Amino acid sequence: MTSPPRRPLMGLAEISDYYAITRQLAQKWATRSDFPEPLDHLRSGRIWDRDEVLAWGRKHGRRKGAGPGAPKAPVTGGSGRAGAT
Repeated sequence: MTSPPRRPLMGLAEISDYYAITRQLAQKWATRSDFPEPLDHLRSGRIWDRDEVLAWGRKHGRRKGAGPGAPKAPVTGGSGRAGAT
């Protein structure tokens, strides 16, 4: 019998590692109203769907390993110009 595929998950530690930010900043992001809802609350903390967190990051111009002081990636709008909304 094969087990169902596992859903990739992230906690605050994984979010902070992925984006090269502090856990405090990851916590701050997680309290934003537009941040994905956690899938569950464990004794070790909240967990999120990795794909939802990464989609949120792309939407907000966050890049892997960029850190808090790095410039955001350009966001393209309907016109195709960087930074257009």
